[in-house]
Amino acid sequence: MEEINELANFDVTTFFPSFNLNTLKMSTSRREFLTHACALCAAAALAPMSLMAAPDKKKKKVKLALKNGKIVVPVKLIEARLNSFKVKGLSTELLIVNNQDTFTAFLMKCTHMGVGLKIDGDELVCPAHKSMFDSEGNVTKGPAKSSLQKFTVTQEGDELIVEVPSGE
Repeated sequence: MEEINELANFDVTTFFPSFNLNTLKMSTSRREFLTHACALCAAAALAPMSLMAAPDKKKKKVKLALKNGKIVVPVKLIEARLNSFKVKGLSTELLIVNNQDTFTAFLMKCTHMGVGLKIDGDELVCPAHKSMFDSEGNVTKGPAKSSLQKFTVTQEGDELIVEVPSGE
């Protein structure tokens, strides 16, 4: 809904500084009318693209890294049941599942062909062949046959420590 409101408040002059809606009069020439009409159409076409290019304000930029086989994640970053994070040193995103303040971590990598998974509601879906996994990492739909790789998570104060075996 927020994107629709942004689109409704879209300012054509962002892309076409010389465009002025007040200059569109009934007495304008055909050339002026076509110039303004084309500018308006181009702005309407570019508006959705500018919304897509805008950074996602909801997703916080967090720099997590794998150091000495561990990833430290501040608990305050766990905002939902399923939380994914890019981690420097891991090939794909890390998933942390919050089960009433008990935490589990998985590598968001399909066990079928190694493709990165996407969160879809309370499940994980492989975009390549549509394998599905539940929030416990178990396969609910193939072609994947084995569960997701699970990592040990311990909580120390306001931080989660995810232990990652070497080679990941």
